[in-house]
Amino acid sequence: MQSSDRSLADMQSDMLLEMFASFTMIEIIMSISAVCKCWKSLSSELTMWKTLDLTMFRDYFRSQHLERANERGLLFFKAALNLGGHKTEKLKFDISPDMKDGLLVYAAERCPHLKHLFLPSLLLLTDQGLSTAFELWGSTLETLIISLYTRQPSASIFQIIGQNCKILTVLMLRVCDLDNQISSTITNCLPGLKVFVLRCDATEKDALKNLLDGLANLDELYISISAIALATDPFGLSEILAPFQDESIVQKASMLRVFHFCLGTCAKVLG
Repeated sequence: MQSSDRSLADMQSDMLLEMFASFTMIEIIMSISAVCKCWKSLSSELTMWKTLDLTMFRDYFRSQHLERANERGLLFFKAALNLGGHKTEKLKFDISPDMKDGLLVYAAERCPHLKHLFLPSLLLLTDQGLSTAFELWGSTLETLIISLYTRQPSASIFQIIGQNCKILTVLMLRVCDLDNQISSTITNCLPGLKVFVLRCDATEKDALKNLLDGLANLDELYISISAIALATDPFGLSEILAPFQDESIVQKASMLRVFHFCLGTCAKVLG
């Protein structure tokens, strides 16, 4: 009898999950999860929680022309973290004054199985906040997308990542210029990288050589030179291209499974 009751309960749960899947995240948070403890528990198991995007929540409330749309978006983003964070594998933040240590650590504590992280701004994040978050994600994080356009690159950022994220294999980086110091720090702190995606205004020849020599496990390298850099100095094209015309660099790059270089916007250079 107990087995029969359990089967019926499982069937009812499956039906409810199928029904819940037809609702949006906002509807799940606002309505479905608030009905009762049972529905809240079931709604927290939906596959929709695998990807959480702060921008999506903000855009929803902006589209409704509601006051304090950014605040409402952040509030619902936190509600989503509380409800389904244990299911989240991909987390996307946005560029906003809210992107501080408290929010990053709040997310890290609620997303223990995170594999992919998009951090478009590190401007208001401290080394302490980054250390706390990456320590919590250290055993699961595989892909990291970060932008250093708005923060002076320092060795500490990559040291923190390297010390904590032991299985990180994919790094997508936005930076103004890839110089020798940055590339040396990356190779020293993140020697296990297999895929490196770079968007920048320019790269030094020695910096590129450092990457190719220092990342022994590197399998794929994607580099995109910003269209803004070309528009600012169209006569500097030959200087920008110089590292990619160096015979030793071309030879090393040809040994990779994938080496892709482009000028301007490129679909293959993600992020």
